[in-house]
Amino acid sequence: RPSMLQTGLYDLHVALQARMVAYSGWSMPVQYAAGPIKEHLAVRKAGGLFDVSHMARLELRGTGVADFLLRVLTRSVARRKPGDAVYSLMTYGDGTVIDDLIAVRKEDGWLLVANAVNRHKDLEWLRRQANGQDVDIVDVTEQTSMLAVQGPDAVRLVSQVLRIDAGSLRRFKARTTTWESKSVLITRTGYTGEDGFELVLPRTVGSSLFQHLLETGSPRGWLPCGLAARDSLRLEACLPLYGHEISQEINPVEADLAWAVSFRNPRFIGRDALLKAWLEPPTRRLCAFRMEDQGVPRAGYAVYDQERRIGTVTSGNKSPTLDQFIGMALCDASATQTEGFAVEIRGRRLSALVVPKPFYSRPDSAGRQLDSQQAHHPTMTGFSVPSDLLYASTHEWCDRQDDVVTVGITDYAQDQLSDVVFVELPEVGEDFETGQTMATVESVKAAADIYAPVAGRVTEVNG
Repeated sequence: RPSMLQTGLYDLHVALQARMVAYSGWSMPVQYAAGPIKEHLAVRKAGGLFDVSHMARLELRGTGVADFLLRVLTRSVARRKPGDAVYSLMTYGDGTVIDDLIAVRKEDGWLLVANAVNRHKDLEWLRRQANGQDVDIVDVTEQTSMLAVQGPDAVRLVSQVLRIDAGSLRRFKARTTTWESKSVLITRTGYTGEDGFELVLPRTVGSSLFQHLLETGSPRGWLPCGLAARDSLRLEACLPLYGHEISQEINPVEADLAWAVSFRNPRFIGRDALLKAWLEPPTRRLCAFRMEDQGVPRAGYAVYDQERRIGTVTSGNKSPTLDQFIGMALCDASATQTEGFAVEIRGRRLSALVVPKPFYSRPDSAGRQLDSQQAHHPTMTGFSVPSDLLYASTHEWCDRQDDVVTVGITDYAQDQLSDVVFVELPEVGEDFETGQTMATVESVKAAADIYAPVAGRVTEVNG
């Protein structure tokens, strides 16, 4: 169809025997010759290459950008430095979601990477909010390519092809390099549940880099991957998809994304509504489930507790990694505390078991993968609790010496956060009341506030 946009890799996709489909106004590969199951498993075992050039890419420059982003993003970017990347949401005044995105701080401004389906809506909304401010917003989507290099072999492949030490780049960090004398922005981010990188570079050289990555990686099991594999991978990792787990009808608290909201920032649009939703018990929650009866749960299918409808499936499929039918559903909050429910599939109500999220998490550096019990029960992690410290229920510890109290977070909290990518500490001289938020720790998978266990004035910080 001539009305469909084509990425700079379109001809390469056709040469690789990709099946092209219309997606968010673009002609995109849904799968290649190997098929989506083999593509999915390749990402889990070695690696996969994705053309994600359909994703919206918006560059922001100007003296007012920092203040502007504090208003339009749910995550605070006040102390972000060049080379930082952060996952955030944009919300309406009622707290429902406009979009989710990655914001990257560059030397000369910011890059926002958002969902393809929301590209024009996001651009219009951002420009409306920026009216009258020194903020220049440029849509560079069609002038650039974006590649996702995902899998346990990603560090080695990116290092080899781009001749950099990719392993030194931490999660949610960014740097630049060159390919064919053109600048390449590299972020250690992804949408598969695996380690990996996303590369943004001029459209004219995107195809040659993809081809070189594929030629280098294919002897080690790398495959080109389409939209079908990308969706099954993100489902196993319980990553949200706009229009499914998040939307204009679903707020971040319901979607278990409150960690992506910095309530310490009093200025962002939707804060009051989200704070109210966070403080009050939610009526709906997103849960993960595994089918006990054989059947494929699809988005939109009804969820029942006996004869009462309690929710709707947001995403579902068969997991190639687990060889099980899995899904996520937005249900009555009380239902997420039960053992299971029924999903109506083609007129039959089939049994499903509520399970912890995510379905899959990549092994740690030692090759260990926690099962669901280990991942959700702190007593099984083997941490010892020092007897000479005082502990708060919110996972802070205190070491009191006379009138000076040193505050930190527990080993368990650090383990649950995983790799920390950003810490926002209070300023020396700030005063806090007991229970007040005094700092924020953000990681690759969550953000946590640190609460003052005692009232006092900050005299020293370690950052």
